Amino acid sequence: QRPKIFSAEFMLNPVSTVNAFLSIEEIKSVEDIELANLDPYAYHHDLKSDLTVAGFDIGKKRHPSHLCVFKSRIGKPDLIEINSTFLDGVDFTTQADFLNLVAENFDIDKGFFDNTMPMLEDREINSVWEPIIFTPKQRRYMSSKFEEYVNKGNLKLIVDHRQRSQIVCVDNTLTAAETPAGHGDSFWSIAMAVFAHVESIKGHTQ
Repeated sequence: QRPKIFSAEFMLNPVSTVNAFLSIEEIKSVEDIELANLDPYAYHHDLKSDLTVAGFDIGKKRHPSHLCVFKSRIGKPDLIEINSTFLDGVDFTTQADFLNLVAENFDIDKGFFDNTMPMLEDREINSVWEPIIFTPKQRRYMSSKFEEYVNKGNLKLIVDHRQRSQIVCVDNTLTAAETPAGHGDSFWSIAMAVFAHVESIKGHTQ
């Protein structure tokens, strides 16, 4: 399937005529009403046998932060969301503390957070979290992997209306309109979690 990103960036279609990078229909098709949104403030001992990956889009002033956590069987391409959490109006010290807490509570093996503007650089963060800088090339790569996982049915998402709205507000130029609910935050946190999974399963049989 032709990546949608090319239609906007390389075929020069007017942005107004190009759909969201991932449509509502596509996202609904991978949502699973039976998935529980596990408490990030509780310890989940049953995750130790799974590969657990995460993404965190840092809130910047007006924008909320978003955490997503996924579990996967070791060496398998499936990703099942186990947590979606928005943080509104939370300072950077509290966000750093939150990342350390969820690293332990979900036994996270690998996670990425957006370090394009190094908001958490001077704070001690669990080493399972790796900073990532959003270059145009990196954004395109992560987005294409996110799309690939959706198209192959390898991604299962919690039914979270706010999460969904912030995925589908990202267009084919990989920009998002600012809304009261966010600024494409869950799109990028999930893209980072998918990237963490891609990196984690390299060398394993899929």
